[in-house]
Amino acid sequence: MCNDDLSLVTYNWVQGLDIPYPNFNTYHTCKNWDTFFALNQKLDVSARWEGGKVVEEYPIPRKPEHVDGMWPPP
Repeated sequence: MCNDDLSLVTYNWVQGLDIPYPNFNTYHTCKNWDTFFALNQKLDVSARWEGGKVVEEYPIPRKPEHVDGMWPPP
């Protein structure tokens, strides 16, 4: 039984919308979470972070005026 999914969701410019629309038509597979967590532990970087740069939230990009050939509406 599958629960969570690590598939990538891309966004496309769609006719009639001013913001990108998510493309949920992606290939999904069940994951072996034990293998995933074991690899995560193996590749873990043990480092102490002090401070750091705050990443600001960026606004959703708006449709560029010159964009042609967008995807049809869903």
